[in-house]
Amino acid sequence: QVISGVKIDAKSIFSSSAKLSMPIPSGVTLDANAKPFLATQQTIAGETILVMVDSMRVWNGEMTTSSPPFDGIMGFGDYFAIVPTVPVPALVTGTVTTTMPDGAIKPVSGVVVRAGTNPQATITRSDGTYALYVYPTSLTPQLMTITATEPTTHISKSATVNMTSWVPGTVQNYAQDFGLPGGVVLIDRTPPK
Repeated sequence: QVISGVKIDAKSIFSSSAKLSMPIPSGVTLDANAKPFLATQQTIAGETILVMVDSMRVWNGEMTTSSPPFDGIMGFGDYFAIVPTVPVPALVTGTVTTTMPDGAIKPVSGVVVRAGTNPQATITRSDGTYALYVYPTSLTPQLMTITATEPTTHISKSATVNMTSWVPGTVQNYAQDFGLPGGVVLIDRTPPK
């Protein structure tokens, strides 16, 4: 459920993550243990994706960004505070790599990482690392399928993570690395100078 939004105008990207606090809208009740997230929409290889930008905490009638391990707000755009039906996440972190024809293992940036039926995704950084909040449908142990997809080639790999506990007010941590097959073509995503 989207409960608030903000548009940020800037002439360039920020040198470090910007912090953001949003008032909880009137008529919305959030438990102090709820863990909403901040997202933006991006179109990648023709698909519009809800990309998780930062985690948020509820405090003193506001939702406040709380990176790391997320990159946070690094530039202009429309940002949305989203509260899932069960706002008790697990944190999944890892690295996406590929093995080149010469046997060298290289990180892959720009890979879309998703979890199960969660609407949000994350994008791997230049070093291939990622962080993603995964939200359950209930507070019972669950098997979650995490999928990493290179958007240009559509090469993907999935893994099942056994998420054994969901405790309000805490965030359980899980690690999941991916080795994409076939020496995924490493696309230079560096902006021109």
